[in-house]
Amino acid sequence: MVEATEQARKLIVTNTAYLSSLKKFLSAPEAVSMANVIAETQAFKTFAQETKAEPFGLILERLEALLTRLSVSGGTPGSLVKVSVGLAVDQLEKLGQLLESGQQASGAMVEELLDAFALAERSTMNQRRAVEETQSVRELYPVADEDPFAEDGSPEEKVVPGVPAVDPFAEDCSPLDDVIEASASTTTAAVAPDS
Repeated sequence: MVEATEQARKLIVTNTAYLSSLKKFLSAPEAVSMANVIAETQAFKTFAQETKAEPFGLILERLEALLTRLSVSGGTPGSLVKVSVGLAVDQLEKLGQLLESGQQASGAMVEELLDAFALAERSTMNQRRAVEETQSVRELYPVADEDPFAEDGSPEEKVVPGVPAVDPFAEDCSPLDDVIEASASTTTAAVAPDS
């Protein structure tokens, strides 16, 4: 009985310290070392499994898997990951309160959390896949900063004020014929003898 009480006390202390780290990670993930959070999760999981604290062990096992996938995918927690970690914080706090009051926690407490973890893990895997696909596309099809054939960086032709946009291949819409006809009329009028 004394040994069980001592294990419970250590579990409560460890849980409290771990929750503090997890809350820091949730509030400012960029300021917390992902490797340290994963290491703390692994250490707490091992301790919980050794002391037969199954609900703690289940939560920590899934947390470790989620955080590891998150680290591999880039380390930026999305909304689903934050929700799952937040649920884990709530559940660990409830388990700690039950432990302090001498009550036993049931495995049913973590079912909703495990479902949320499954969604978050899929989201993290999709995030990693999207990053890898984007990198592959950029490597295969590099985007040029500027069109080398355009003077102003635009492939479209410049529009000169006062000059209508004309299709150079259209036979009936080029102003060149009008210019030639007008020039011929002027020349004829200039050389015609006065009557």
